Amino acid sequence: MMKKTILSILFLCMAGCTTVNIPNYIGPQHPYVRKVYGDYDAIVAVVRRVLADEGWAVQSETSPSTYERDDSAQGGATGGILLFTSVKQHSRFLYSSYTHLNAFIRPVAGGAQVEMRYACLTPLGVKQFKGTRNDQLVDRILDAIEHRSENISAP
Repeated sequence: MMKKTILSILFLCMAGCTTVNIPNYIGPQHPYVRKVYGDYDAIVAVVRRVLADEGWAVQSETSPSTYERDDSAQGGATGGILLFTSVKQHSRFLYSSYTHLNAFIRPVAGGAQVEMRYACLTPLGVKQFKGTRNDQLVDRILDAIEHRSENISAP
């Protein structure tokens, strides 16, 4: 009886409501980068459509220079756009995980460099587990961006 009571109290402590603060910006721990050829503005539109089709709503946008310094800019060619997606909650049996994406789109000669960053946060009691990799998801999104950009630039 005492063992069940202790386990019940422990479970209630671990299963309480948790407030999770997730910053929009994802650091460069594991970026996924592809060069996409075509018109820059068309590529930005394609990225937005692909993210929407995959279920990732674009929450806001800003300049990448707000968060990072770009030393690779040649001849003063700076710019680009940083898209933040809304956070998705994935409920599991005893826990939830929260995921979101950042899409960096930078103009380069002949097209754009598309960089995707993924973040997953799983709070469990007093510990939070963070992940920055989801190769399957990000590769699927980048492949769709490349495929749709090729279709737009093809005559």
